[in-house]
Amino acid sequence: LTISGIVIGIFALTTMGALAEHFNAMLENGVQAFATSIHVGPPYGQTAGLLPLTAARDIERVPGVAAVYATYEIQARPGGEQITFGPPDLITNEHRGAEAFGAPAMPIAAGRDLAPDERGEVVLGSAFASEFGAHPGSVIPLPVRPADAAAAFQTHRFAVVGVLTPIGTGLDNSAYVDDADAQMLLADTLPAALRGKVDPTTMAQGFQVFARPGESVADLDAIAGRIDAEVPVVQAQKPSAAVATFQSTGSTFTA
Repeated sequence: LTISGIVIGIFALTTMGALAEHFNAMLENGVQAFATSIHVGPPYGQTAGLLPLTAARDIERVPGVAAVYATYEIQARPGGEQITFGPPDLITNEHRGAEAFGAPAMPIAAGRDLAPDERGEVVLGSAFASEFGAHPGSVIPLPVRPADAAAAFQTHRFAVVGVLTPIGTGLDNSAYVDDADAQMLLADTLPAALRGKVDPTTMAQGFQVFARPGESVADLDAIAGRIDAEVPVVQAQKPSAAVATFQSTGSTFTA
């Protein structure tokens, strides 16, 4: 009984330690992402989660802004039929060149990056590729059709051109497409009442805004305040608030 108790205790401690390390790695990636950029979305209280792409030009004119990327996120496995304890599988648009402004690097382990202006290509995170047994040269339908999908559910075939190196964060569970394909997938998710009334090629779900490399979190907070003051159609999240949330959550897992 004593030996069994010791074995169980060691197993429990090792398991909890591994879980804490895993979640803290993901949280650290969140800290890096939110400490180097400003996430901009619709104003608080706005029911529609879409923004006009023209707002990017207004944001670019705000003092201190160095680059603006439109953001799109579509569930890769809609329907909620799969239970997961990690980040969900997402289809998102690639932010080419964002590493120069402090965004997390995404090294490719196999294949290549997306070709400029090429449609129907996808680069997969390592966990995403492993889950579907995909590799460069294979074809994958996205989003994955749920078992209870309606007849009108749309899926599209994408050619896998690259697989990312395992990073141990939420990036491993993502599939990266170009902006045009992300807009096409976004159009499929629009409610029936909005289809035909909203042009997805003129909309974004949000923006990721970068300042010059080396700017502090306090500098980014000031830029976020200027974005709110000068671009009333958007709401900028102060990086300091997001970083504090990630750090608090990390302390909880460690404890």
